[in-house]
Amino acid sequence: MKRKMYPSLLQVTQLLCVLTLTVFSNMATAQNTYTFNFTGGQQTITLNPGTYTFQCWGANGGDNLGNGTSTYLQNGGKGGYSVGTYTLASATTVYVNVGGKGAVSTSALSTTVAGGYNGGGYGSANATSGKSSGAGGGGASHIALASGVLSSLSTNTTSIRIVAGGGGGAG
Repeated sequence: MKRKMYPSLLQVTQLLCVLTLTVFSNMATAQNTYTFNFTGGQQTITLNPGTYTFQCWGANGGDNLGNGTSTYLQNGGKGGYSVGTYTLASATTVYVNVGGKGAVSTSALSTTVAGGYNGGGYGSANATSGKSSGAGGGGASHIALASGVLSSLSTNTTSIRIVAGGGGGAG
């Protein structure tokens, strides 16, 4: 079953993060799943004490539309996947940033192709050829205990709990 599900997960173009809460008591087991889809901005949730499983998928890289005369499509690289557990001793607000897919290539001259939300790299500028430039890279997804995209947390890396990198843009 897992084997059949994995390829379909790789086809997700905008990554998602999943938080799974499992609370154990003397008599019962409860599980809640919180899913965060790409919104282009940061999302928050306050979690009660307990042990959580965090899963993240990085966004796919942008697609290459061909060489300016061809319709041959090259797909961007697939985003990474990370999973781990984390225990909270008290109620805590966590910050979720779901990476965005990189922009597709362009045949416009002197155009830089945008990377996806949350750190996706820019595609190459197309200065003279009139052919497609490289597509933008996909953005990372991460969950942290502090507000901000990954680049703004570079001096506060201890607040980052999990990261899944974005895929490379086609080119």
